[in-house]
Amino acid sequence: AHFAASRHGATEEAEALLVELEKLCREHPESLELRRRLTMALVNHHGDVLDLDDHARAAAALARIRELAAGADADDHLRLQLAMALSNALSHFEDAGSDLEGARIIGELRVLVARADASETLRALVLDELSERFAPQQ
Repeated sequence: AHFAASRHGATEEAEALLVELEKLCREHPESLELRRRLTMALVNHHGDVLDLDDHARAAAALARIRELAAGADADDHLRLQLAMALSNALSHFEDAGSDLEGARIIGELRVLVARADASETLRALVLDELSERFAPQQ
């Protein structure tokens, strides 16, 4: 519902749905599925606000995504969502390798793929992102 609302320009509706998802997550902290859904909605929201150059809201969304993906019970799905948000943030830097925040994000992506339990999908996503960004252009 959040994705549909944001794609149709219903920003207020999309943000109201985020608030509702946050509330449900607080009421049911044991629900990994609710955290996954909230994270997916936040990744979508993060991309939307980045596209609007709203860096404060993008930073807040990314911070919340990091929180959701950092729990002891966080699974590969949550880490994939975090990697997508980090990649999206990285794409908004002109020269990510020279920027302190860009370098921090690159380091965070490397930590995600260095985990012993990182999936091949996660590794491929990060490798594609970093290769696209830093491989020599032909």
